Amino acid sequence: MARRKKSVSLPKFKGDHGTGTTSAIANTTIEAVEGDANRMGRRRRHLQSAKWASKLSIRQLQAAQAIEKAYARVEAIGSGGDSIAKMLELQTIVDASPKPDAVIDMQIGAQSHLQHVMKAVPSAMRHVIEHLFWHNRPLGQFVQGRSFYERNAEVKVALDLVANQMRF
Repeated sequence: MARRKKSVSLPKFKGDHGTGTTSAIANTTIEAVEGDANRMGRRRRHLQSAKWASKLSIRQLQAAQAIEKAYARVEAIGSGGDSIAKMLELQTIVDASPKPDAVIDMQIGAQSHLQHVMKAVPSAMRHVIEHLFWHNRPLGQFVQGRSFYERNAEVKVALDLVANQMRF
């Protein structure tokens, strides 16, 4: 009787990758950690600005990334943060500060920067920009009144206005 060959398949990535719920894994993939022999994985979120990169000009792309970065900073400081690295960076800045109100100052700074970035977006287009670049949802999930092509044009106009505001 011949022996069967055992199939050698690599195990799935190890590590804590979050809850695994639909909302937690939306727009994410698990990538291998470089240089790790233990198959550790890291969940990486795909940002909408990267998905829109081929459809936008350089100025519009920079504006989209500025919006995402400003909102991410507000979220990281306000709620404990999505990113451990950002929080550790914040913690070292706060620990080195002699003032006890340093966290409040950083929260106000992050909020005011987000307000400065979003000031150029008209209120009629703001909800589309928030849907895409704050909540990281695709434009196809946006269900209100207008067609996809009109929303697409709104996004480009709003990003041009933000680029003008930020002087990109």
